[in-house]
Amino acid sequence: LTHVRLLKTLMPHVQRAIELRARLGRDNETVALTRAALDALPVGVSVVDAGLKIRFINDLARKYLARPDSGLFSMRSGPYAGSGVYLAAMSREEAGVLRRLVASATSGGSGGAMRVTSRNGAVVGLMVAPASQGLANDVSGIEDGGAREPLALLILRPLNPKIAPQAEML
Repeated sequence: LTHVRLLKTLMPHVQRAIELRARLGRDNETVALTRAALDALPVGVSVVDAGLKIRFINDLARKYLARPDSGLFSMRSGPYAGSGVYLAAMSREEAGVLRRLVASATSGGSGGAMRVTSRNGAVVGLMVAPASQGLANDVSGIEDGGAREPLALLILRPLNPKIAPQAEML
C-alpha cells in the first residue's frame, strides 16, 4: 500500500519530465532545421546584434567575408578568444551606414538597404531588417536560452552585371 501511494505521488513528475524531454527535442530539431534552411539559401545571410556581433552566418556570407577583395569583413574583438566575431565594412562611410541600419533594425525601426563596394569594384547589395523573435531564438540556440535582445537580419547579394559570353562561344 505504501509503494502504491509513492508511485501515485511520483507519476505526475515522471510524466512531466518525459513531456519536457520530448518538447526540448523538438526545439533542438527546429533550431537545426532553421540553420539548415538559412545555409541552403542562394544569398548570404547573417544575424547580428546591435553591436554588429555575428550571431549566425550562412556559408555564402562566410565565403564572401573570407575573400581578400570583399567590402565587408569579420574581426575578432575582446579581451579573450571567445569574446566574439564582429561584422565591419572596409570603407569608413559604409561602416557608418551599416551601423545606422543595424541600430534602426534592432531598436524597432525598419532597417534599410545599402551598397557595399569592394576594392576590385564588385558591388554587393546589403539589406538590413529586424529579425523575428522566432528566428532570433533559433539562431541563438537552445543552449543560450534564446535571444534576449533584438537582432538584425542581413542579406547579401552580388549586384554586378552578368559576365558576357566569350566571343568564341558566340
